Amino acid sequence: MHVIGRRSRGRGLFVVSLAVSVAVSSLRGGDAGAAEPETGPAAPDAPAPAPGGDPADVSKTECLSRYEEAQVARRERRLLDSRAALRICSRESCPAAIRADCVDWLDQVSHSLPSVVVTARARGADVLAVKVFVDGKLATERLTGFALEIDPGLHKFRFESPPWPAIEREVLATAVSAANDCFFCMDSHAAHAHALLEQTGETDRAPLLDAVKVGSSEGFDPKMQALLDISRTVRRDPLALTAADVERAGVAGASDGDVQLAVLIASAFSMYNRMVDGLRAKTSPSTEAYEARASEIAEDGYSARPAAALPAQS
Repeated sequence: MHVIGRRSRGRGLFVVSLAVSVAVSSLRGGDAGAAEPETGPAAPDAPAPAPGGDPADVSKTECLSRYEEAQVARRERRLLDSRAALRICSRESCPAAIRADCVDWLDQVSHSLPSVVVTARARGADVLAVKVFVDGKLATERLTGFALEIDPGLHKFRFESPPWPAIEREVLATAVSAANDCFFCMDSHAAHAHALLEQTGETDRAPLLDAVKVGSSEGFDPKMQALLDISRTVRRDPLALTAADVERAGVAGASDGDVQLAVLIASAFSMYNRMVDGLRAKTSPSTEAYEARASEIAEDGYSARPAAALPAQS
C-alpha cells in the first residue's frame, strides 16, 4: 500500500510539488503523516541481522540484563530495542541457556519488524535528497531505496528536501516579522524555530533567534546571513535588491531557488504581518504562550491540531 504526501519546495520561478510515497508492509488506517503498520515479515530489502551479533565478550551480568530487557521491550512492542538487546545476549560468551532463548527470540523479532520504503518524485524524476523523520527523530539523511525498519504502532513521518530545512524558513519568517514590528508573528515563529532546535538537540543555537529579533545576522553561516539580508531588503524596499546582493548569496552557497524563496518569504510575511496587526491580534506578554503550538508544529507541521487559544489579554 502507498501513502502519498505532498510538500512544496522552491525551484526556478515556480513551486515544485514533491510527491512522497511511503510503501508500508501492512497498514491500518491513518493518513500521510501517520501510519500504523502491523507486524509482519520484513521487506526483502531489509538486511538480515547476524544471529550471533558482535562476537565481543560480555559479562554474565550483562547477558542477564539484556535478556530481561529484551523481553520487556518485546511485550511493549518496542521491537527495535528488543532486537538490540537480543543481539547482545545471543553472543557466544553468554550462558548457553540464555543464549539459546535469545537466538530463538532474535529470529522471531527480526521477522516481526514492520518496514517502510520511502520514495519521492518531482517533475517526473526520482528525488534522493530527502531527509526522513519518524516520530521527530531523523531516520535517514537521504533516500536509498532500502527499507526503514520501525516499531509496530502509529508513527508520524516528516520529510524535508533541500534547499529549505524547516528551521531556515522559520528564521527568515522571524527576521521579516521583527523588522515589521509584528511581535505576534515574530515571537510565534521564533518559538517554532526553537521547538525545531529542541527536536534536533541543537538548543545551543537558540541565542541566534534572539539576535534575529533585533535585526542581527551574527552567528549564522555566510549563506544564511546573505539570505537574511535579502529578505530584510525585500521587506524594506523590493527595488533596493541588487544583482550584487544575489551574487553575494550565490558565492556563499545559495542557489537561485534559495534566493527566490527568501524573496517569497519576505513578501508573504510582509502581507501576513500587516494582516495580523490590522486585525489587532493579541500579543502575549510571555513567549511561553506559543510553546505548546510550536511543539505541535515541530512534530506534525502546520496541519497539526491547534493548541488551546491564547488567553485574552487585558
